[in-house]
Amino acid sequence: MFNAYLILDKRSLTKKGHPIKIYISGKGQKTYIATRQYSDKKYWKNGKLLKGHPTYAYTQNRIRKMEIRTIERLSECDDMSFNEAIEYVKGSSQKNKETMLFEFWDVLVPEKKKMGRSTTPFEATRKQLENYMLEDDIAINDIDYEFLQGFIAHKKSENCNEGGVNYYLKTLRTVYLEAQRRSSLNIKSGNPFTGLIKTGQRKPPVTLNKNQFLGLMAFEPNKSTTKANKEKMTRKRDLFLFQIYIGGHDFIEVANLRWEDIREGRIKFYRYKNSSRNSIYVDNALLPKAKEIIKKYGTEDNERVFSFIPDPVNKNTYDHYRSNTNGALKVVADSIGVPRLSTKSPRYIFRSWAGEAEADILATMQIQGHKPGGMTFVYQGRLSDKLVDKTLKKVIKWAVKE
Repeated sequence: MFNAYLILDKRSLTKKGHPIKIYISGKGQKTYIATRQYSDKKYWKNGKLLKGHPTYAYTQNRIRKMEIRTIERLSECDDMSFNEAIEYVKGSSQKNKETMLFEFWDVLVPEKKKMGRSTTPFEATRKQLENYMLEDDIAINDIDYEFLQGFIAHKKSENCNEGGVNYYLKTLRTVYLEAQRRSSLNIKSGNPFTGLIKTGQRKPPVTLNKNQFLGLMAFEPNKSTTKANKEKMTRKRDLFLFQIYIGGHDFIEVANLRWEDIREGRIKFYRYKNSSRNSIYVDNALLPKAKEIIKKYGTEDNERVFSFIPDPVNKNTYDHYRSNTNGALKVVADSIGVPRLSTKSPRYIFRSWAGEAEADILATMQIQGHKPGGMTFVYQGRLSDKLVDKTLKKVIKWAVKE
């Protein structure tokens, strides 16, 4: 006859708290099995986890499942010795070992890298999950509604907004569904994420009318601003204009721009998102206003045209610089009466102007590095430089005489 129940091992203390274990006794012997769950003493009373525990729903669910499973296994061991029974319980667990989340994560992320996909969301999401779980890993089949609700509550308690929560949930869902597609992993059917990822209303894209754009070009920092900060803010405004003048491209394209990408009076590069099937080679005319900005700020002693922007390879420093740039653009936006401007805005602005100027749609897409979708366009080759350059000039001239 064997007995098994949960205990809090107060003899041992880790950064995560005291370990919760399953105490097993019988036939004059005793041992412990780790649950890989933890708790402070204040959240444990009379052999039970208290609801004040930071991850109560998830942790309670995990330890109860393990306790019940252990008791069920031991009920089959009456004719065994103590050591045989323990080996049976542990051996059965190993035999039916489930696919663990982070073990699969370590398989999936290298696959993404080999395909040229960004792994940033996976790295960020894993860090958040590790902070939430307070354990080394979790079986993918144990990711259920309670686990996800606990994670949501945990992030919101850290003042994470809806967008941030959705970002982590979507990434975790990607991992979960990818594991589910691999039949050898025996992941249960169903989608525990259903109804949990909120789809808020998308903010309308920012655009600028002609007067606002003139205001942007004429912008002067506040008189109280120091000379050094005036120069930095003006430079950030000019780079924003440069993004528009080259066809409404992302800030990261400007950061990655090499001198070798500028030749024969043109600017030529593959977009940073060139792993996407909808991204194509950009080959646009370099307009006079864009040339002026390159001449003013270009760093000829470096292979990158604007090397004062941190290399995007150094993600943290690049993200910090881009965040500061967005802060400066907010000041500019307030001064010209625009709700908001960011380093992403030039793509929306240029596309909006193209519509207002009645520019050729296919040429506009090629300027911005987009490939039209649909079977009709499968056979569509690149448009001529003459048509594309004419379209680019037409769009810019719509807003300001070039």
